[in-house]
Amino acid sequence: MLKIVEAFIQLTRDDCAVTKEARKIEPDCKIARLKIGSETTTHLVSSSNNGDKLYAALQKKAITVSRVGKNSIWAEGKSCSGCHAISESGAITLSSRALNDNTVIYRVLVKSKGNLEKITKDLKAKGLNPVVTLHEMPKELTPREREIIYEVYAHGFFDQMRKASLTEIAKNLGISTATLSESLRRTLRKIVRGFLEDSLVEEMETT
Repeated sequence: MLKIVEAFIQLTRDDCAVTKEARKIEPDCKIARLKIGSETTTHLVSSSNNGDKLYAALQKKAITVSRVGKNSIWAEGKSCSGCHAISESGAITLSSRALNDNTVIYRVLVKSKGNLEKITKDLKAKGLNPVVTLHEMPKELTPREREIIYEVYAHGFFDQMRKASLTEIAKNLGISTATLSESLRRTLRKIVRGFLEDSLVEEMETT
């Protein structure tokens, strides 16, 4: 049975054309990666008030650029060395954010601590200076629930263009569709409750 590990991986690189161009226009703009791939990565660039300038600048650097509201832009560009390495590592990327032009943090799921150690070693060999921080998944999740959420996510069930049905994933896990559906509902409830509790604690600590 898989022993899923969630972690934050911070990498240092200086070859993200989208990040560099966006930060020239607005140093404090927010940049997230919506879809990380080996060859290309889709970024969401959010501006406070420079949407037009950012859009014009990114058209020169990105492969495709689309407006999403007044000050948000989707920009697909060539994957930087960090995104390329993460996409090739086998880790599942949950989210990411750029800290500055050269530093990006990825929140990932991996199959085990041993797998995470191997990924970290490979990232070091690529000169990406990884800084890894383990993130505790909700303690009340059972090993089986962790395996289920990993498999469902890995099979693209939550993607906009769903890659697999619950029936297909259930077959892969060796359980019925009804059992998987109920287990997934219970697991997601625990995850959401844990998120809300953590958010409440953070809010209380900052007030």
